Amino acid sequence: MKETMKTYLKLPINNDSEAKDVLITSLSGAYYGFNAKIDATNVKYYVYIDITYLGDIKSISLSENEYTIVDSKPKELYHETLRPKIHYSVSTGWNNDPNGMVYYNGIYHMFYQHNPAGNTWGNMCWGHAISKDMIHYQEQDIALYPDNLGAMYSGSAIVDYDNVTGFKENEYDPIILFYTAASSRFSQCVAYSTDNGKTFRKYDRNPIIPYISFWNRDPKVIKCEELDCYILALFLQDDNNNYMLFKSNNLLDWEPLQKIAIKDDYECPDIYKIKVEETNDYVYVLQGACGNYLIGKIEDGKFVFSETPQRCLYGNYIDYCGQSFSNIKDRIIQVYWQKSIIYDNMPWGSNLSLPQEITMHQDDKGHLELYTYIAKEFDNLEKEIYQGVKPQYDCGYDIDADIQIDNDSIVRCFGIEVPFPDKYNTGKINVRIIVDTIGLTIYINKGIRYTSIAKLPDYDKPAIEIEKGKIINKKIFIIKSFYD
Repeated sequence: MKETMKTYLKLPINNDSEAKDVLITSLSGAYYGFNAKIDATNVKYYVYIDITYLGDIKSISLSENEYTIVDSKPKELYHETLRPKIHYSVSTGWNNDPNGMVYYNGIYHMFYQHNPAGNTWGNMCWGHAISKDMIHYQEQDIALYPDNLGAMYSGSAIVDYDNVTGFKENEYDPIILFYTAASSRFSQCVAYSTDNGKTFRKYDRNPIIPYISFWNRDPKVIKCEELDCYILALFLQDDNNNYMLFKSNNLLDWEPLQKIAIKDDYECPDIYKIKVEETNDYVYVLQGACGNYLIGKIEDGKFVFSETPQRCLYGNYIDYCGQSFSNIKDRIIQVYWQKSIIYDNMPWGSNLSLPQEITMHQDDKGHLELYTYIAKEFDNLEKEIYQGVKPQYDCGYDIDADIQIDNDSIVRCFGIEVPFPDKYNTGKINVRIIVDTIGLTIYINKGIRYTSIAKLPDYDKPAIEIEKGKIINKKIFIIKSFYD
């Protein structure tokens, strides 16, 4: 099949400049409006906005020296010195929350909050990337643009195998996106794909849930067998920062079920059913964007969650808004937004985490808690043994070490001090560290605790070293950049 020729609007950006409103109109009457910090004189970086979908362009509300029309992005993208090598980032622009994580027909779809017009937050769209192995992603066309209901804020996705929406048109099951339309009054909306996730149409009867309170947003939808319906979790940002659960039989008409609060957490709920590894029983988890979670079950037609939240994350972490994939049987795989270093002169801003597997464990006292660990698909990557010298090509690192430490020990990884959580900071500890130009992701004792740090590694320093402690054994591997 012949590829469609692309049309990109190339814009010179300087984050220190005043933002300009830009309006692009096409001969067909379609249009796209956004704001950008355009500066043709003092350019810090360029962004490339795909305007192919508009068709033939009628007008662009910029001076001729403020933009260029091109048919491709430069080959240098993804080869910048500071670019993440083994984490996903957009080619140009900004990303934050992962959205609409869904697996269908052999493809992992990863959507995310995206500003195509700069490396900072704004102009919220849904970016889109796909993968066949959950690790290597290819950027796709933007899935959702702002409309008259507002900007495209966070949400989730589900495959409508039973066609309860009535959207099915062909051999493909509809992929349904749930998102928040953010204007002066937030509301919840639906878009759907009938072509295997290539394009998405917005439901003509949006919103499906109208305004409730202040910033009600971030719908997460799952199918609930016990209640024989679908459940939608929504952040309300009311007086108590409650989450509200809704139920539906057709994914379009929703009625309130109950409110639940997660202390010291807010935004972007994730809700999922998970097996307890030691007993094979199942429980439900409701998690907030900061990583606090409640464990519960269904009783008398409602969810009953523990009142005291727990957490796996520790320290001053950069992971935020973890969202689990829909439609992965018997596994919970989450991806986080990593609030990493933003470089003023680089064309991208922020990145997403590698996939992490969530498991529920019960100790000998009956206490339940979640573990978070790098997904097993990461171990399928081709790796080579680190010889102590950074190779000449772009790469990341995978370090797995058993160490002996106490309260006076200092552990460093390529010059970055590695923090340890309470209860797991003395004695023999297993530590797994994934290293990229953005910093470190650290797993303690196979994921009983984990954290993430945004700092530049110094590859001239040892991969792992300990003051007042001991390295019992270690394995260090090099992972070639995903973008070569």
